Amino acid sequence: MALHTLVTASPQPARGAWVSSGISLATLAHPGVEFVDALVAYFSRAMAYHLSATKERNILWVRLTGARTREAVWTASREIVEACEREGTPKVLLDVREFEGRLASLDDYELPAKRFPELRGIVRAVAIVDTPENLDRFALFVDVAQSLGFNLRAFGDINRATKWLKRTTSTARSLS
Repeated sequence: MALHTLVTASPQPARGAWVSSGISLATLAHPGVEFVDALVAYFSRAMAYHLSATKERNILWVRLTGARTREAVWTASREIVEACEREGTPKVLLDVREFEGRLASLDDYELPAKRFPELRGIVRAVAIVDTPENLDRFALFVDVAQSLGFNLRAFGDINRATKWLKRTTSTARSLS
């Protein structure tokens, strides 16, 4: 049973967005329709992501696709927590194998250190699944989360992630 499917665009540009989006300084000096169109095009292409979630027993299976940005990760984490709360589901299997891009190292630190404590009380364990070649991306993120007592691990194999999540008790501090 699918719980929800949605597409979100972030309202905040990333650093360097003006250059990478093709918006010229002349356009910034004289904003008009071209400027608005350029912003809409930039956010539609660079910040959009897709989240789908399905509940199976006491696990919320979440799949993220699209652009992996700081804003997308934060917004998706809030949506996941809301789904867990609504469904009474304490564990999450988060499949990000098709979530494109890479967070900055500062984001790998700040998201678990500064954002997770704001979300306490719902999620008890998270297994993140990415391609084996991307697992190095999660080293700092996972280390920071675990050092704060959060029950979170990254896997390159969905079967191993599922087995770990099913065996995991909810004794660690919650993610949300």
